[in-house]
Amino acid sequence: QIARLEVNVVAQRLTDRKVTLVVTDAAVALIAKEGFDPDFGARPLRRLIERKVENPLAREILAGAYQAGDVVTVDVVDGEFTFTRKAGEPEVVEATVA
Repeated sequence: QIARLEVNVVAQRLTDRKVTLVVTDAAVALIAKEGFDPDFGARPLRRLIERKVENPLAREILAGAYQAGDVVTVDVVDGEFTFTRKAGEPEVVEATVA
């Protein structure tokens, strides 16, 4: 549950850039498994999300790989996080000429 809440925070921040983040149950389970430490609680979870999800997403956004309207799905393949982009509709800006 904590892993899902932390991932939702990341997803909410991406909505400011009009990018939708979908994190599969398998990805949340891997985050929870690798990020929990009985001695430190959820703190390592936050660092894992930054390292394995936020940082790769930020690099791709800065490189222009994700555009407004895109849906990015975070999943797990062979124990590694994967990011899949589904192109969204381009944003249409209406202008009125007077």
